[in-house]
Amino acid sequence: MKIKLLSLVVLAAAFNQTANAEGYYVSGKFATGNQYASSMDTSLRIGINPSEARYVEVDSKDGTNRGAFAVGYKFDNLWQVEVEYNTKVDTDFVTSVAGGQFNGSSNNYQITSERVMVNAYRAIPVYSVFSVYGQAGLGLAKVDVGGWQGNETRRYDSNSQTNLAYSLGAGARADITTALFADIGYRYTGLGKVESGFNDFANRRGQRDEQMKADLTEQEVYFGLTYVF
Repeated sequence: MKIKLLSLVVLAAAFNQTANAEGYYVSGKFATGNQYASSMDTSLRIGINPSEARYVEVDSKDGTNRGAFAVGYKFDNLWQVEVEYNTKVDTDFVTSVAGGQFNGSSNNYQITSERVMVNAYRAIPVYSVFSVYGQAGLGLAKVDVGGWQGNETRRYDSNSQTNLAYSLGAGARADITTALFADIGYRYTGLGKVESGFNDFANRRGQRDEQMKADLTEQEVYFGLTYVF
């Protein structure tokens, strides 16, 4: 009888711990992963004949480490919505021309990005204080793109742009107390199409008609702590 009573008390405490965590919250995350640049072969460069030359992606991913900070509201043990700021990261990418008159000529991208997202989470309780969740987000990414061609004296003008960004993710969570929980997760983020300014160096045609372009995405694993008021 005592064992049954103790079991009921433990189960009730666990249920109470997960069920009562509702209200406004603040959270912080540490995220590590990679940023990827694709479609760099869409860059503008007059004189590259597709039948004899092409862009080759030399470095199309770069590692990132960043922090993220959010304020939001946890409606119950299932749903939460937040506004999250992801700090700046700097990344570098390289393409090279293979074939033709510009064989071996490289474009070197220098990119700085940050973003503000509105995220929604849906949790599924698993056992006691543990749950898994899915996440989706929509927001704005500020991206600055610059770089050079061949050597650092042959620079492109920098360009700053704001893109629509989206993210999808999943993770697992553990309630430490009624007000504090920890989670670990993965997310994929699309940052959209980006481009540098035009060449600020003299090319063979004496024209400012060269420009670097790419599509940016990120994949991250993160660890977070959240405190509910």
